[in-house]
Amino acid sequence: KRVAESLETVHNTLPADGHGIAARLVERRQRLNDYVRVLHTKRAPSGASVFEMQGRLLRLPEGARSTVRWRGNDLNRIDEATAQRVLNLLQDASGAASLFTGADVSPWSGAKLLDGSEAIGAIDLALEVEGQWKAVGITLQALRNAVPQLQVQSVEDI
Repeated sequence: KRVAESLETVHNTLPADGHGIAARLVERRQRLNDYVRVLHTKRAPSGASVFEMQGRLLRLPEGARSTVRWRGNDLNRIDEATAQRVLNLLQDASGAASLFTGADVSPWSGAKLLDGSEAIGAIDLALEVEGQWKAVGITLQALRNAVPQLQVQSVEDI
């Protein structure tokens, strides 16, 4: 008897109006798909998506801080290739970190070179001095050989 009543109730029940729920579900799924598409779209100039950029930021060590802020045209110039070049240069520089932190005993540490051309000029001058210094050493040796009684041992003796 209970089974018959249950079957009768099911038979007489009006169908559920699922159209409104289904329409809302379709609309929400579309919004979610649009959000995911935007999240994963590569962006200029970095060539990375918001998802990738956020992932990189979240992988930084907890104490990482920077006072550097790029804005406007300076920021627009940092594309994927430029960012990779900067990363490579920083990795190269990490091998001589003490030169960049000012802790190195080298006379180059703390040199005020304002741009690449000044750095190239300084390197060229250093190479020229090195070449001239080698010539002085050769001349000094020749002088010692030619006049042994002078007892010239170093440049200070001349």
